[in-house]
Amino acid sequence: MSPSARKIRVLTIGKYLPPPYAGIEAHIEDLHLAARTDCDFSLIASRQRSHPMPQPRPYPIRLVRAYGQLASLPIAPGYLVETLRALVRGDVDILHAHTPNPWGDLAVLLARIFRIPTVITWHSDIVQQRRLMKIYRPIQLMALLAADRIVVPTPAHFKSSSQLAHRQLASKIRVVPLGINGDFLRHITPEPLAPELEAAIGGFSVVFALGRHVPYKGFEYLVEATADLVPGAILVLGSDGPLTDDYRQRARALGISHRLLITGKLSMGQLVGLYRRCSVFCLPSVTRAEAFGIATAEAMCFGKPSVVTELGNGVNFLNRDGSTCLTVPPRDPAALGAALNRLLSDPALRDRLGLEAESWVANEFSIARMHEAILSVYRELA
Repeated sequence: MSPSARKIRVLTIGKYLPPPYAGIEAHIEDLHLAARTDCDFSLIASRQRSHPMPQPRPYPIRLVRAYGQLASLPIAPGYLVETLRALVRGDVDILHAHTPNPWGDLAVLLARIFRIPTVITWHSDIVQQRRLMKIYRPIQLMALLAADRIVVPTPAHFKSSSQLAHRQLASKIRVVPLGINGDFLRHITPEPLAPELEAAIGGFSVVFALGRHVPYKGFEYLVEATADLVPGAILVLGSDGPLTDDYRQRARALGISHRLLITGKLSMGQLVGLYRRCSVFCLPSVTRAEAFGIATAEAMCFGKPSVVTELGNGVNFLNRDGSTCLTVPPRDPAALGAALNRLLSDPALRDRLGLEAESWVANEFSIARMHEAILSVYRELA
């Protein structure tokens, strides 16, 4: 095979390895599977100890040991050890880091020593660890200035980012949409929830929300809004997290425990089952740590309208107010409840927004478009 025909060898720096299959980890896997006809991928990532061992992948994985966690970052110097080994071997054409992940930023700086082209996918600004950012910002900026290309999932990711607001970065920006594999999702066989949850749902209309139970998701405001939902509607809240018990306590205080069902971790079959049976999906996030909302895009694949908050970033590029969703201010339970009730009470509006949502995500966020866009970025550099 001639050098021009050889596959591009891409070393990806991730953070964690699925499970769970969600967020950045899901995107990396979808990207690898979509582009493997043109690229030879390998991945450096760590594994959260509480999660089961990952299934084998059709590409090499260098799984590094994490010795704990600090501010959502795995303490795992093996990232740099494995990156250095790959660079010394000379089997890397492009290093691609997915951030926020300081190990990825450091890997970019390491790759520049070896004159290896580098790509950073910018999934979101770091908004939670503000004190640490005062220390870390110089390293982050060094990596951004060193990178050859900076990939953003939507134009709004760049326009809304304070950490990408540097005059030397604009020329490096490329848009590569997050590919949502609707065909794959729709072919998954739905699975029931636990019997007690199935019995509790009964014939109710379902508002479905999904994500880690952490502050930036804003689920506490959605729990409050549930008290004002039209009769016959309940909230099914997927996953779990540090605030799960707080949500249950708040529901008890409001007298709506019977209208809040928390599922815990879901299998893909259970997740698809809830996408299919819900009437409305809701993303009530309150900060720009929520930069896109892959779960919302997945619900759109099933023709579901959504209620989302106005964050001024990729969330509101994906979710178009009045076309695919209804948008409300963050931290406003009354507005959330009113928007949800409007959709629950108007089947024609639900159908119109749902059809437009399904068409929009299929056209603008397909696996094929993601593949084409990332391959264009790689070919600029390789």
